[in-house]
Amino acid sequence: MRLNQAMDLAAYTSIDKWKPKVGDVIVFTGFITRWIGIISNEFNGEVEIIKHGLPCELVTMGPQEQKKNTLKLDVSEIVRSARGKYAVLSIGATGGQQIWYIN
Repeated sequence: MRLNQAMDLAAYTSIDKWKPKVGDVIVFTGFITRWIGIISNEFNGEVEIIKHGLPCELVTMGPQEQKKNTLKLDVSEIVRSARGKYAVLSIGATGGQQIWYIN
């Protein structure tokens, strides 16, 4: 299959509409730092994210490495972040559609 210019590369919507779920993938891009993470826990408006700079390292971490690389963030910090700082890939509830949440 080949994409034509009329097709979107992915389904996306505003990050304001994002409701965090365990398993969502977070991509962070800062001035110097970049990482990818997976939400491992969600509670009271906060999320725990297991993160790493390399996707292959992220998915092969053992329990000790996961604990060392876990970050807690308030959901509002992600939703209200500067443009382009966070992107979230979530599996939609309807038909398993993958949706990017971006700002």
